[in-house]
Amino acid sequence: MKEDFVKGKWVIIMFDHTLLTRGESGQSERKILSDLQLMFMEMKKYGRNTIIQLSQMNRDIEDTARISNPSLHFPMRKDIFGGDSIFQSSDYVIILHRPEILGIKAYGVQAWPVENYVYLHVLKNREGDLKVLQFWNNLKYNSIEDVAPKITTSNK
Repeated sequence: MKEDFVKGKWVIIMFDHTLLTRGESGQSERKILSDLQLMFMEMKKYGRNTIIQLSQMNRDIEDTARISNPSLHFPMRKDIFGGDSIFQSSDYVIILHRPEILGIKAYGVQAWPVENYVYLHVLKNREGDLKVLQFWNNLKYNSIEDVAPKITTSNK
């Protein structure tokens, strides 16, 4: 494909949704995800490309013990379904989180606001700092808007 259609250009590959990947009969979902990550790591070696994968978080983020403990509110690597292989093979791992959906009244140990807020957690960044970015969820127009003064940096 790259030789026939996009020779000399940067290719962006969007893969939605990692859990919809089919493997061989009898393969576990985790094995399928691991094989997918190996294939994407090989693809990065050939030419100029960016691979964007969409996945989902597992249900651990919904655990009542996490919801009631502000130090456990933020998403972690283990919250990504198949997180080990996805995390290791990715250059960047970004999670969008709306804590108000879980019934959280104040987010994290800093007690950030939750009503109509979306938080973007950069859990992995090969070329920069880890961050938590805060956005206003403007539901009236179905958009999220940057809340620049509230940008925070995390070293976790």
